[in-house]
Amino acid sequence: MTQPAVSGQIARLERSLGFDLFSRQSGGLVLTPNGKLFLSEAENVLRACN
Repeated sequence: MTQPAVSGQIARLERSLGFDLFSRQSGGLVLTPNGKLFLSEAENVLRACN
């Protein structure tokens, strides 16, 4: 998957969720507080599926 495709998927997910997952900074990307919460919940879902 190309970088533009990943960026597009992230942007669509953020629009769907109604909040940013990442803070875009000069040094790259940093998870927002909502992004950290989303990651934690996604990890919980994946653990429950295994």
